[in-house]
Amino acid sequence: MRNEFDVMIIGAGAAGLAAARRLVRENLRIVLIDARDRIGGRIHTVHAPGFPMPIDLGAEFVHGKPPQTWQLIRAGHLLTYEIAEHHWHFVDGRLQAADDFWERIDKILGKMDEKGPEQTFTAFLKTCCPEADGTTRDMAIAFIEGFNAARADRISTTALAFEQKAADEIDETSQYRIVGGYAPMIEWMENALSGAVDVRLNTRVRELKWKKGELVSVCETASGGGALPPIRASRAIVTLPLPALQKEQVKFLPALSEKRDAARKLEMGPIVKLLINFREAFWEREKIPNAKGQKLPPLTFMHSTSAAVPTWWTQLPIKTTVLTGWAGGPKADALSHRKPEEVLSKGLDSLAEITGFSRSEIESLVQGYHIADWQADPYSGGAYSYVPINAGDARKALAAPVEDTLFFAGEATHFEGQSGTVAGALATGTRAAEELINSL
Repeated sequence: MRNEFDVMIIGAGAAGLAAARRLVRENLRIVLIDARDRIGGRIHTVHAPGFPMPIDLGAEFVHGKPPQTWQLIRAGHLLTYEIAEHHWHFVDGRLQAADDFWERIDKILGKMDEKGPEQTFTAFLKTCCPEADGTTRDMAIAFIEGFNAARADRISTTALAFEQKAADEIDETSQYRIVGGYAPMIEWMENALSGAVDVRLNTRVRELKWKKGELVSVCETASGGGALPPIRASRAIVTLPLPALQKEQVKFLPALSEKRDAARKLEMGPIVKLLINFREAFWEREKIPNAKGQKLPPLTFMHSTSAAVPTWWTQLPIKTTVLTGWAGGPKADALSHRKPEEVLSKGLDSLAEITGFSRSEIESLVQGYHIADWQADPYSGGAYSYVPINAGDARKALAAPVEDTLFFAGEATHFEGQSGTVAGALATGTRAAEELINSL
């Protein structure tokens, strides 16, 4: 087995695959390493028993029209569909139409200034919007904590304002799904490597010994910890998730203290995702107790600020019997590292609270469920990163190459406003590959 290469890519998620895809055009010897037994990283589509369709345990939506993602969608001839934006909000014991959801949120978020004084979102909310009612304020906090997987009392408003501007440029309020989940895109990217890349799965890098123009990785099998032959390369692209850099799960020799320090200025956001398949779509019944006993118009999203699992969505415009529950930030912390049946129980309680159907009736309809607790995943340690106050230019510092030998990618290194997204991860992989090529 060959163990000497021109380029070593650590991590076979979206960033690593994008880097490999760019580098294969340069006639380089490339090895792509991942500790998991699959490619994709935090993109993970599964065909779960009891579900009528593939389900995405990680990334699910295409937010807006980021060119990095849509170029792959077009190149792979993948089918997509736009998601209907029908929002309902549970407030004062009732499900109420919230078609002005984005408008109400934007009235608050639009007052943040990327050049203004840095403060937490909680502090900002106390002074920014005296005219906003309590429900709108609660919705804004729930959105910041859920969408950004962040703590409102930690996340930076200047960073949020910068990211909001970038989101507006790609029309992020329009959302899409890829038919069959994200798996078809990942599979197409893997196939596009055309056997030109040596892919090593179940391979954990423990140490990376380096000097300018020379690297040696000390590896072991991820499943059993058995030693593997060292892998040598001239350059490496590191796409490790933020917690792996914070905890120095890969030991760099000599140490990269500037990378560790930059990583520790950022935070990894928690997400717990609960997908349930029911015998019937009970939310489509003629009478919904908490909707004044009436039938709901098309339902895409249900929001609550009080429920343990505060956000739920359907697959509209595709009609299925599947609901997805989403908890981010502090709500996710409360559910993380718990037994699956406990998370399901909290989810069913939440659905009963929001819809008004009895807990026992909803539970009787459950055919199958699947839980993604990304904090409990040993390789990711969370869902995606966010910028707390006083982080400065930590993302840029994390992304900076070292000695034309080590290059860094992954969503946490995206400093142009799309961190936390597949598009951001893809862009960083391509950026790191271009930096590497320019160093040759």
